[in-house]
Amino acid sequence: MKKIAVLFGWIGFDKNKNMNGPSAGAKYLFQGLTQYSKYDIDFFAKSCFDEDIKNNMKKYNHSIIIDDFINNYDIIHIVNDISITLNVSQFTDKIMLGPNVIFSYPCTNVKKKIAKFPHLKHKILMEDEICNKKFDTVLICNDDLIHIYKVRMKYYNKIISFPYGINTYLFHPNQEINRTYITSIVPSNQKGLALLTKTKKLLPIELQSKWIFYDNSNKYEHGSKEHIDILQTTKIFVSGSAYETQGLATFEALSCGCPVVICSYTYKKDSDDNVSLLNPIYFNNKMSIIVERDPEKIALAILELYNDDDKINDMMIKSRDYIVNNFSLETMATQYDKIIDTF
Repeated sequence: MKKIAVLFGWIGFDKNKNMNGPSAGAKYLFQGLTQYSKYDIDFFAKSCFDEDIKNNMKKYNHSIIIDDFINNYDIIHIVNDISITLNVSQFTDKIMLGPNVIFSYPCTNVKKKIAKFPHLKHKILMEDEICNKKFDTVLICNDDLIHIYKVRMKYYNKIISFPYGINTYLFHPNQEINRTYITSIVPSNQKGLALLTKTKKLLPIELQSKWIFYDNSNKYEHGSKEHIDILQTTKIFVSGSAYETQGLATFEALSCGCPVVICSYTYKKDSDDNVSLLNPIYFNNKMSIIVERDPEKIALAILELYNDDDKINDMMIKSRDYIVNNFSLETMATQYDKIIDTF
């Protein structure tokens, strides 16, 4: 039986009880593997403040990466940290990387990117260094990114699509609650704040009053009763993310039975200048309406859907079934085990 070390830079809640998408994905991965994986796995984190998981998490620091540590594991999986990757890769190439180590996908022209984002110079150079190292397996969020990684990663054995699962037992519908709200989680313009603010103004006053934005000034604790209540009372969930490949917030909404209006996302090909719009790969018109990034088209989709109760009820059932059947923690762990089987 293979033995695996899974290394996290961050996971779950931070000390201020905040959680972003990658740290939520890391927590879901931990939950799925501890409950359902057939493999012997040790988990390490640089820091862990989350009460739900910290008792099962070993402390990671760079000094533990010595010969005895490397030899004790058949596979070392680094989930979401650049500095851990650079440290461990000095000693071994039996590394499974990702899916959240590299976020900005270093361009082939590093100097050009540094000129465009001088404040990110250190991170860009670290990511470029990673792209020039050797790894056995690279995990990515979805199939759309395979071409990008094949161009930019210099030495690897396999590049595999591995979407995160979510906790479908925590995020579930409540048939006894009346759904009335339009909901968006928009912490930044990258997530669609400006776009959806313009869209909201195009709706009738009655619908404007039902649309709630959760941003940096209007927060909730991830996975709390408040969070679940928000999604269970949502009639339409609207995502305006510019880079939506697999948004966990959207998947959590679908798991609660929310029909989704979601925008096409920006897809970067071989360079930062080669950009196109694609439909989000994990979404289809059975449980979502995919629209262009245009306020008028988004508003029209919301208007047409909001008063069509038959369509909403049908989409609610299909939304929940789709997530349970394809993105539960158990499904994620099963796919993970199949990847490990290939080593």
